[in-house]
Amino acid sequence: MAREAIRQNYNVQFVTATLMAMLAKAHSKGSLD
Repeated sequence: MAREAIRQNYNVQFVTATLMAMLAKAHSKGSLD
């Protein structure tokens, strides 16, 4: 049970990190206002 919670938390962190990287890339390109 705890292992599944850890796995889901890891997935959430991974998705969040991916979104942050995409936002940072868009911002550096100036495509984000």
